[in-house]
Amino acid sequence: MSTPRIQLLAFPGCPNAGAARRVLEEALTRLGLPPEFENINVHDPATPAELQNWASPTILVNGNDVAGGEAQQGTGCRIYAGTDNAPELELVVAALRAAVETDDE
Repeated sequence: MSTPRIQLLAFPGCPNAGAARRVLEEALTRLGLPPEFENINVHDPATPAELQNWASPTILVNGNDVAGGEAQQGTGCRIYAGTDNAPELELVVAALRAAVETDDE
């Protein structure tokens, strides 16, 4: 089983980044994947331009947003409806599972 590329995009001080990190860590644990992912500061000038326009926090798995969103022009706070302002656990689990299954084919 190969591990997909997982990125947590946020800016320093983002009030919702901690909740997104906890959801991501729980999803990885559920699937028996290593708790490894890239923490990317979307405000860092060294961050690739294609990652700087995602709202904070966003979780990408192999470059795809787990919640089905798209990058915007500029960054801001991301609000996830009906949650603690993090993607729902089942969305993250499903995205990770799909990525692992695709890599195994």
